[in-house]
Amino acid sequence: MNSATALDPDMSLGAIVNAYPSLARQLERLDLDYCCSGERSLADACRANDIARCFSLIRADIEPHLTKEERVLFPAIQQLADASADATFGFGSIGNPVSMMLREHDDLGGLLRELRLSTDDYTPPADGCGSYSALFSGLEQVEADTHPHIHKENNVLFPQVIELEARRNS
Repeated sequence: MNSATALDPDMSLGAIVNAYPSLARQLERLDLDYCCSGERSLADACRANDIARCFSLIRADIEPHLTKEERVLFPAIQQLADASADATFGFGSIGNPVSMMLREHDDLGGLLRELRLSTDDYTPPADGCGSYSALFSGLEQVEADTHPHIHKENNVLFPQVIELEARRNS
């Protein structure tokens, strides 16, 4: 295959390797399984890889984020709420971890948008099985559950906490 030859995205991975054996290694580097999933089209395989990559990034982002909230931010908020005088934290102002959480919320929002685009608004392929539909429904539910969480923190909790700290320090 020369550099001017374009692959048909509807061509199956198995057919690509049969026609162009030299591409087998490249498909392997891209984690595109031409053996067991050789009947999948190049477009479908790439879409599935995009979805898996995006979900992995979301998981890698959200798990430590929730841990930081539970172990650092929420206990500090509780300490601030319970304090009759100035509360002091090892990280300075409560605004510091809040700023970090806001940035992480923005990052997560971008990943959720990417996931929605990669899944074509969570629409499984026409020939997708029930498991495919269940997966897409579950991914859509992750987004639906995450948006109110972020909204409540960004627009209700965090402004109230910043205001409480300001009142306590004045």
